[in-house]
Amino acid sequence: MAFLEVKNYMKKFGENEVLKGISFSLEKGEVLAIIGSSGGGKTTLLRCLNFLEIPDGGELRLGGEKLFDAAEKKQNSDNRIREKRLHFGLVFQQFNLFPQYTVFKNITLAQTLLAKQDYRRRKEEFAANLREASKSERQLLKDRQKREIYEITAEMKSRDKAAAAEHRAELKKMRAEHAAALKAVSDAQSSGPNGTDKAEQRKIFAELKEEQKKERANVLAEYEKERDSAAAARREMLEQKRAEYAAALEKASRIPALSAEEKKARKAEQREILAEIKANQKARIEEKAESLLARVGLSEKRDSYPYELSGGQQQRVAIARALALNPDILCFDEPTSALDPELTGEVLKVIKGLKSSDSTMIVVTHEMEFAKNVADHVIFMADGVIEEEGTPAEVFEHPKSEKTAAFLRKSSEEI
Repeated sequence: MAFLEVKNYMKKFGENEVLKGISFSLEKGEVLAIIGSSGGGKTTLLRCLNFLEIPDGGELRLGGEKLFDAAEKKQNSDNRIREKRLHFGLVFQQFNLFPQYTVFKNITLAQTLLAKQDYRRRKEEFAANLREASKSERQLLKDRQKREIYEITAEMKSRDKAAAAEHRAELKKMRAEHAAALKAVSDAQSSGPNGTDKAEQRKIFAELKEEQKKERANVLAEYEKERDSAAAARREMLEQKRAEYAAALEKASRIPALSAEEKKARKAEQREILAEIKANQKARIEEKAESLLARVGLSEKRDSYPYELSGGQQQRVAIARALALNPDILCFDEPTSALDPELTGEVLKVIKGLKSSDSTMIVVTHEMEFAKNVADHVIFMADGVIEEEGTPAEVFEHPKSEKTAAFLRKSSEEI
């Protein structure tokens, strides 16, 4: 099973269909290069993979787990999307560094915010555990009983609702049958004789109508009888349950699970644990940032601001920032397009170095030589579809599609 599987991804903006059913797979540690002319849907595909845009159709699996399915709307809430986005890192064309922060803070900012969220979650869990531990046995039993009564009542309401729906369906069917019977009698009367026979026919019609009305009334009465009987049984059962619960509460201990001193000691212990968590988080984040700066060759620029860096250096900071969150897939959207030719090489060298570290990457690029030498798999996109895909040798040396061949010829001429 492939590490990343994309099936039938589709995306429209108004009437413009940008992605028309994109499907591909990628193994862990592989580099995928996506090439093609501007407007072919490459950037939109990357944005959909990173959930900066939500696909209109298709599904995505990562490590065998379904991460996204356009058909499952409830699974695509804002909170779920934010969680899914953490699986992907994206390096933009224009760096998008925060100008008011140093290089070091640009790299650590997202990690710090996530650490704060985790800290708050741990703190809330500790508080909830302490509240639970501070409850008396009686209160715990009372809470449990309350939940059980709610569940019993909800189940009974569900049964009543189903019975009512069944009754409505039966009555609707009966009305249809009665209407058909009345129509048949009416049609027979219309073609029958006049005079006394006609009067007799009207009498028969009226009697049939009255009989049908009584039949429906009997069905309704029977339903109401069963409903009232069920309601009485439910009340009796709930009263019995509440009596049992009241007796159990009388026997329950009234001694708190924690004394005031024990509660104070538990709070102090929790504060120590939380302080240690915060300190460890900060140390790990800073250590990770220092390591990444060294990895992209910018340790000496730790305290510099983006305006003090060259374009190539800013892009290397952007790469370090994306790596800081340990994404499963690292995506690059034409990472050298905003750079001067002499700065392109330093960024491509960093990306090439990431391959040796077993990173799984998707690179949208116009650098054909880079794609040819670094990628394990190449996709050529045109007009919102995958026109051709294969190994670099297959796509660059033996293209099957005329569109691919024309694009490569044009790229070669521009060089």
